[in-house]
Amino acid sequence: MTKVMSSDDKKLLENPVWEAISGQQFSLGKVNEQAALYDIQVSPFGGVQEVSESSLNDLADLCSPGRIVALLYKDATVPESNRWELLEYVYVWQMVHRAQVEPVTIESTTLTDEFIDRMIELATLTNPGPFSSRTIELGDYHGVLENDQLVAMAGERFKPPHWVEISGVCTHPSAQGRGYAAGLVNELVQQIDLHGDGAFLHVRVGSPSEQVALRVYERLGFEHCQRMELAVLQRI
Repeated sequence: MTKVMSSDDKKLLENPVWEAISGQQFSLGKVNEQAALYDIQVSPFGGVQEVSESSLNDLADLCSPGRIVALLYKDATVPESNRWELLEYVYVWQMVHRAQVEPVTIESTTLTDEFIDRMIELATLTNPGPFSSRTIELGDYHGVLENDQLVAMAGERFKPPHWVEISGVCTHPSAQGRGYAAGLVNELVQQIDLHGDGAFLHVRVGSPSEQVALRVYERLGFEHCQRMELAVLQRI
């Protein structure tokens, strides 16, 4: 049964990275007062309890100079700081799974450490978002193999309480149009649902694939939840 979203759930999803690292994914990063940060080989994302000068100082204390950190948040302004340089600022749509649909059946493989090199190669080619040597530790990943080549994958990333983000969704150009991405996302949604959690994901506003991705996810039962802001910062 698809998780019913409450006002408390929406509040959690307004700050999913902080809620994830300070909770279930604590072992994959570190926390300092009002700030949290994934290990760099896991993810470039960090989180703060709320966007403020003091929380950004706490975040800076977790980083060495040159470290790039992505912050995902809702309705806030990043204050000017002599400890951070703003490199990029974008919006993303947050979508949550709200409706059951007809299952999309594909033949998939559970991806383990032996696939990491192929996962990084596919992510580098298709750019679904940051992916590094330990990103697989964030959650389960499923993929599609053709002649031992990884041609599609999708997995789990942020895990705030009772919610799991689907991320890393990508398909090799040679395998597009075969329904692999939809099938993998559908598998993950069903798996998340079985654990009693809700599934959510993000789509970058203005990206070349934005409209195609939105249509695919809507067909899979996702609905718009809210527009989020993402700032990419570099520690000075």
